[in-house]
Amino acid sequence: MAKDGPDWDGLLKWSIAHSDGTRPPRALRSCEEDRKWFMEAMQSQSVHVVKRMKEITVVMQTPEQVLEAQGVTSADIEGVTIACGVY
Repeated sequence: MAKDGPDWDGLLKWSIAHSDGTRPPRALRSCEEDRKWFMEAMQSQSVHVVKRMKEITVVMQTPEQVLEAQGVTSADIEGVTIACGVY
């Protein structure tokens, strides 16, 4: 007859069989190359908000004729400010 509920004895036996304590779990054995890859992946998808806002501030303080001489239009600036939540 089947027992009701989880098979705690079976889970304990399985856990002991797959973890003898002679080496750390895989998550703790991550090599330096894996860490480097992870950090590069996270940084490539992250924006340094303070740095980005400083860049936007510089552009917004630059006279319009200077920006136009560099090929930047007011529409370009408006798109940046809207995307950053600056109105």
